[in-house]
Amino acid sequence: MLKPLGIILASLPLLASAAEDPLQAFTQVTPKNFDAGGDESLQFHLNAESYLRSTTIARGDKQYLLNTVTLPGLNEQSIVVAGQPSSFAAYVANDPLLDSVLVLQGGQIVFEAYPRMTPEDRHFGWSVTKVLTSATLATLVAEGKVRMDATIEDYLPELSGTAWDGTTVYNIANMASGIDCRDSDGYQDNTTCVYRMEESLGIVASTGRDESFLSLIHDMKRLRPAGERNEYVSANTNVLMLVIERVTGQSYADAVEERIWQRMGAESDALMAVSKEGHAYASGGLMARLRDLARFGLVFTDSERFPGIANTMMADLRSGVGISRSKEELKWLARDHGDDLPLRAGWQWDQVWDDGGAFKGGYLGQGLYVDPARDLVVAWYGTGLDFSAKQTDMLSVARQLAVSGFFDISSEPKSLKAIIQSRNNEYEAAFKAQDIPALLALHTDDVVFMSSHRERVVGIAKLEASLEEELSLGESSIRLTTEEVTHSGEFALEVGRYELSLGADSEEPISDAGDYLVLWRQNAEGLWRIYRDITSSTQPLP
Repeated sequence: MLKPLGIILASLPLLASAAEDPLQAFTQVTPKNFDAGGDESLQFHLNAESYLRSTTIARGDKQYLLNTVTLPGLNEQSIVVAGQPSSFAAYVANDPLLDSVLVLQGGQIVFEAYPRMTPEDRHFGWSVTKVLTSATLATLVAEGKVRMDATIEDYLPELSGTAWDGTTVYNIANMASGIDCRDSDGYQDNTTCVYRMEESLGIVASTGRDESFLSLIHDMKRLRPAGERNEYVSANTNVLMLVIERVTGQSYADAVEERIWQRMGAESDALMAVSKEGHAYASGGLMARLRDLARFGLVFTDSERFPGIANTMMADLRSGVGISRSKEELKWLARDHGDDLPLRAGWQWDQVWDDGGAFKGGYLGQGLYVDPARDLVVAWYGTGLDFSAKQTDMLSVARQLAVSGFFDISSEPKSLKAIIQSRNNEYEAAFKAQDIPALLALHTDDVVFMSSHRERVVGIAKLEASLEEELSLGESSIRLTTEEVTHSGEFALEVGRYELSLGADSEEPISDAGDYLVLWRQNAEGLWRIYRDITSSTQPLP
């Protein structure tokens, strides 16, 4: 749903500062200071929908559960920031420009902190949005609807005869179009091409020009031949947005919703900034919770759930092509990374390392680091100072963590007991969330469940009815502890203990504990699912 364009309205007193008399000082967000950094930008970042027009990117019916697990030693892991040694947890606690950070390994939360926001807050993502655009494009490439070697006029014939004519989708995705609209020309100078584009999208303060976004794209000039150099040009991303809309026949937000947001199992709706003409700010307008930004990171590391992205974007980045860095750029990057240099950029990612790690940053300090080989995602939000001159150091920290060896995946296979316990952890989380589809997915279709003092449950349909009846009692939880696992062929026999609580918030809560035997069966994809389940209560008869 579209919301009023508040950013061009008069300043509103919105958030009391920490002054001695809170009635005398307020954080005021205006069209001229919202991106300057500091308290005004933090207020904007956490409430951007109050200042910009936005449209909803709706979550789906099924949420991807993020279990929290303890990873001993991570808090104490050594890093170096600005030449000073620190532990990871101490750095997070003491960086005044860091709003939140979350680390996933193996799809599980191993670290999470919210120094300056809450888990429920949506934060403005700025240019992290660009890889949301390229990921959506990658799904269309996988579907055969877009060819990266095609020229842009194949999809947008209205760009024939313009400076864009003959530029491949690949060069546009790689920030190598050669178009003369560089972000480095300045967001604070209202005469630059990039300012005029963002003005047409309703992001920066209006100068009264009232130029059309499409006419600006059409009239852009060429600086150099396409494919020659990686240059940060947000117009490239916004042209990819037009391709996505043209190929799908959907709005940008709807295409993202269908192909990314709902498929990744977001826990909350996201918002996307849009102009009064209805054009999405695809180069920077995402507003999302941190956990959903981390779930988005799994799009690039979980090749089983997102094979289309793995076989297009990630395969291309892994191949070592992309756009190489110039000597000047490498010298600049060495300040953050020393000898561990990201030698390429591609598919809207700012920095790509030879080991497959990739980083995308956002104006004033947002970031997403993904590392498929280590099954690692690091997501963070920040709010810098002085028009981005000083930001959080999380990029350097994330890369240091990645290459420290702490997250290296052992070449030895995980023990079967650990795998079964992990499946039980999924069961516990789904049971607590009352996510019946997720619970059923852990069972075979011909499952049989047997427990004390009740008839056996045969088949997935009857199990669904049984679970609905149990969970209708109210707040519920279960704890499953794997004690022993034996293995034969496609079957594994587990012995364990359970503790059950049903309707904890009701007038008559039920609790139980006992032993169980579960016969697991491995399917053709290698996943273990519950085939036979037998529980035996150790509690006295009622």
